[in-house]
Amino acid sequence: MSTLARRQKLYGKISNKRCKNVRFKDICALLEMYDWVLDRIARNSHYIYVHQDYEGIVNIPRPHDSPNVKLPYCRNALRAIQEVINDDE
Repeated sequence: MSTLARRQKLYGKISNKRCKNVRFKDICALLEMYDWVLDRIARNSHYIYVHQDYEGIVNIPRPHDSPNVKLPYCRNALRAIQEVINDDE
């Protein structure tokens, strides 16, 4: 399977779940597949991603009590990815 196909499959999987029960490693992998770069880790648990075509940041806190990311953070990441995709078109 090509990188593009994997990226689209993971994006579809996460968006179809509407960000429910999305693992931290999956959302981080998706960001990196869309050329987001881990800029820094703040306070040992907040993973800050940046993209050259996006003005802001995407903050993904590493969950301590479960493997899943909370809904608002996942939705924010998907919105940012979609904004970058739309700007490329």
